[in-house]
Amino acid sequence: MAEASEARALYSPQERLRRDQSVWTLVQGILAPLQFLVFVVSLVLVLRYFYRAEGFEVATYSVLVKTGLLYLIMLTGAIWEKAVFGQYLFAPAFFWEDLVSMLVIALHSLYLWVWWQGLWPERMQLGLALAAYWLRERGQHEVFCGLTGIMWLHRKMQDAFFLIVGSRTCAHLMQSAAGVMIFAEPRFATAIIEERDLAGLADANDELDRVASALIARRPDIKLLFLVGSCPSEVIKLDLSRAAQRLDQRFQDRLRVLAYSGSGIETSFTQGEDACLAALVPQMPPREASEPANLLVVGTLADVVEDQMRRHFAALGIEHLDFFPGRRGLDLAAVGSQTKLLLAQPFLAESLRLLQARGASHLPAAFPLGAQGSLAWYKAAAEAFGIAKAKQEAVLKPLVERAEVSLQRHHQTLAGKRVFFFPDSQLEPALARFLYQEMGMQLTEVGTPYLHSAIMQAELEALPATVCLSEGQDVERQLDRCLAAEVDLAVCGLGLANPLEAKGISTKWSIELVFTPIQGFEQAADLAGLFSRPLERRELLS
Repeated sequence: MAEASEARALYSPQERLRRDQSVWTLVQGILAPLQFLVFVVSLVLVLRYFYRAEGFEVATYSVLVKTGLLYLIMLTGAIWEKAVFGQYLFAPAFFWEDLVSMLVIALHSLYLWVWWQGLWPERMQLGLALAAYWLRERGQHEVFCGLTGIMWLHRKMQDAFFLIVGSRTCAHLMQSAAGVMIFAEPRFATAIIEERDLAGLADANDELDRVASALIARRPDIKLLFLVGSCPSEVIKLDLSRAAQRLDQRFQDRLRVLAYSGSGIETSFTQGEDACLAALVPQMPPREASEPANLLVVGTLADVVEDQMRRHFAALGIEHLDFFPGRRGLDLAAVGSQTKLLLAQPFLAESLRLLQARGASHLPAAFPLGAQGSLAWYKAAAEAFGIAKAKQEAVLKPLVERAEVSLQRHHQTLAGKRVFFFPDSQLEPALARFLYQEMGMQLTEVGTPYLHSAIMQAELEALPATVCLSEGQDVERQLDRCLAAEVDLAVCGLGLANPLEAKGISTKWSIELVFTPIQGFEQAADLAGLFSRPLERRELLS
């Protein structure tokens, strides 16, 4: 037993004596806790930058100090092992410790070499990998609710009607946002929840059936009726999906009735379109595997933009092409394993998930904003359908050249100016890429309410490594960062326009961008013009 105990001892008597007499033992005793302290401080500084996007330089210097201290303790440790064990490294008693230390040294050496050579890949900032990407705010979202998506949805689907189940506030919001005149008869309305409904004095479902029946009798042109949930209807737990099923069965010979939520509780205003299209996906007929592959463009587009895209895809040789949604609510394309889908809007995560569950395959691409974004978007479809490079060049090159010529005058206005994006529409990364890549603007921060990395991958890769990318909202902190950045332009929602303009910062509203057809080569100059000309102030809310 004594021999086994001595074999397991860390030091022999001679080694212990040399350890106690060596000055390097004291050096190691000082450096070890110092290294741990520097590690903890560096970790705190790096995490602080991850969370708040503050202190980038000091966090970087702390990483370098930690790396230098690691080299120092490794060098003195090797000298200590020589003095105690007679060899510089890998003494039997410290073999595994030295092996792990060598791996750590190798990683830090690679870090220093990559930094010295300037070989950081995109979105790497002196070793703080994806720091801006991981800046996540957790404040209350201050954006329009999803009901505002009805503004462009009802213009697209010409036989659909959107019946909002909400309050008078919902009705005022929609009428103000749409600019509806008193003699107009739009294809949206609000079934107002009164006090007696909230108090339980009336049956909400009976009241809803009465309003819907009167609407259907009055408007024989309606072929698709959406019951749109709001914050009030969700608060009182009114089940609109069941109400839609009930009304759909009742009026099945006359029209279809579907439901979706446009509530503004923790959602951004563009998600209303996503919820609407997601409600339509189950109604799309199946596409047989024997049928030829088709391209499905997903996202609400102005009719003129859709017509332009049809011409370009036809010129490329893509014959089987569908748009979702179509100009008629129930004019739905068949979907199956042969379907290749191309997103025209970046805020359709749930619709994408449901379409992929039906067998469709997603074509990742930048979005058709600006000349280069549109080029990448069309190329993604062309390559998926095996279109020859020469054919792509012949069709797309003239479009790119015309768009770039039309962008030149806006480039002169915008180049070099600093822009800050507040989270609002989910269009922010794509718009930021356009302004940086094609307009020469300097990006300070690109905020977005939700970030779907699979959808946005191509856009994120095109952004500069120095930009701060944030997800979520904390208005006060974002306002402070915007003011500290001394920007020329802020892209934001209506609620932030006044405090920013009071500080001398020009603003552009995200909701204005969504209302304006901006996709495609032909709209590139119009998109740039939205940023390069002064905003004509008009209140969307009374």
